[in-house]
This record gives sequence, structure tokens and C-alpha cells, in this order.
Amino acid sequence: MNYEFTSRVHYLDSLRIIATLGVICIHVSSKEIYSNLASYNWYLSVIFDGLVRWSVPIFVMISGTLFLNPSKQISHKDIITKNILRLLVAYLSWWIFYSVLVTAWHFVFDNTFALTLTPHYHLWFLPMMIGIYFLIPVLRKISTDKKITLYCLTIWFIYISGSFIFINEIPQISELFSINIIIGFSGYFLLGHFISTYTLSKRQIKTIYILGILGLVITVAGCILSSLHSKQTDLIFFEYLSPHTILASTALFVFIKEKSNGISLKKIKFINYIRKDLFGIYLLHPIFILIFNHDIFRNLCNHIITIPAVITMIFIFSLYTSKLLRLTPLRKIIE
Repeated sequence: MNYEFTSRVHYLDSLRIIATLGVICIHVSSKEIYSNLASYNWYLSVIFDGLVRWSVPIFVMISGTLFLNPSKQISHKDIITKNILRLLVAYLSWWIFYSVLVTAWHFVFDNTFALTLTPHYHLWFLPMMIGIYFLIPVLRKISTDKKITLYCLTIWFIYISGSFIFINEIPQISELFSINIIIGFSGYFLLGHFISTYTLSKRQIKTIYILGILGLVITVAGCILSSLHSKQTDLIFFEYLSPHTILASTALFVFIKEKSNGISLKKIKFINYIRKDLFGIYLLHPIFILIFNHDIFRNLCNHIITIPAVITMIFIFSLYTSKLLRLTPLRKIIE
């Protein structure tokens, strides 16, 4: 998420905004995803959630585009003292903050006192990125050679596919395709670099779009069918490390990149107004989920309207809270 060593690449900023909205959408729509199986609101939740599973992979792909750029000189020392340390400080600070917040929330509204020490659900992304940052020197060596990069991406996709297909099947086969979460997301890191660096033909782009749409269909339809079959919500098709999510993430990344030419000055100003607060929005949005994502707002009318409305409110309140905090000493843990 660190952009300090790059000139502005506006399609990457556009992707960050879209991915941020996608993350909020996942957290908002998941409210009813485990209740009232096969109800109207359950179907809506599955659709909203399933259509944005590319959001987290997109963030990793953006980071890969920036950190694996061969024209940028990045020392091992800078990776540790600037990038890793920054995320570590943010992770620990917000872990403490949300532990206090959740404990206080339950005390005030549930009249119970239970100290919450588990990191808040959205913070898992930060230690995962720290793990990838430690691998950057190795990934930069790989990314200098197109053939080796393509080979690694091919093996990665095969292993992700095998892991998804054979999960919970024959133990020896499952173990063969087992993949660590950091290694798994490192594939997205390389993929972002590959797409941003090499030119694709029109035929390749068209194929990617078709496969991306297919990936979205598999995500949503797979979740619905597997859940109806098992008579309980089954989110296996929502995994970030799955072949269909890779296809959808690749298609969106390519689409935004291809449509970025000739972006208007008005859009650039809008992007620049928001981009510095996107990390803050990510860190802050669960606070406003507590406030806005409940039945008072969701039941005002059809959820096909209220879910996007709640997402928008959460985004806006998180944005301006981030802007306020960046005027204080807390800016060090929100930028």
C-alpha cells in the first residue's frame, strides 16, 4: 500500500479506490450471509459479496506493480525500516484500539465485560503483507525475467487450482497442493507486476475478460449451489486463493489499466482527493460498520438499495474521519 517511491499511476489509484469499496462491500454484505438460507436477502448478500472477492487480491497486485518495478531502486534496509516497520506499527496500534473499542462496545450495549484481545477481523491483511514484503528481494529477482515470471505464475495457478479442487479430499493429494497463505498471495504480487509491465494483445485481453466474467459466475453460482446442497452457507467458492478469483482479479486489473488512457483532469482531481486516505478508510471502516450496518438502515427499503447506501455512508464517514486524523499526531498510524 506504500506509494511514496513512485510517481502517480492513476489507474493504480483507481484500482485502490475500487478495491477499498469492494472490501467494505464484503464486510457489509456478510451480515446476513449466515442466516435465512435461500431467502431474498441471503441471495442478495451472496451476490454482493461474491462479485467483489477480487478486492483483496487487487490490493496485493497493486503492491506488486510498485515494489517489483525494475526502474525503482529498493534496498533491503528500506523494506524493513520503512515499509515493514510502518505496517507493523499500524497493525499493533490498531489491534490495541479495536480491542478497547470492542470491549467498550459490549460493556455499553450488552452490559457485559469481556476483554477482547483477538486482532480485529480486517487486520489480517497487514501481517500477510509484512510476510510478502520480506520476500520482495526474492520476488524482484524472479520478476526480472519474463519467462521465469510466467513459469512461476503458471505453477502458482496450477497449485491454487489443485488446492481448491482437492481440498478435504484424499489427504496425500491435498498435501501435495497445500500452499501457505503468504506464498499464495505472493502470486498476486507477481501477477500485478506482470500485467502492468508487459503488453497484451487484443485477443489476449478479450480472453481475459471472458475468463474474468466466468470467474465471477463460478464464485456466485458455486456459493449458492454448494450452500443449497449442504443446507448451510458454504463459502469455499469465496476463497481469495482460488482459480476463479484469480481470473476475476486479473480481468478487473487489465480492464482498469486499458481504460485509463485519456483520463480527464476532473477525475484525476477526484482520485487525488481520496487516494491519501484509502489506508485510513481501510483501518477505520469497521467503526462505521458498527454504526450503520444494522437493521435500522438496512430495512428502510429493499436491500438492493440499502446495501449500496450503507457502503457509501461507511466510505464517506471513514474518508473524512481519516482526513481529520491526518491533521493530528495519529497520522503516523493512518498513512
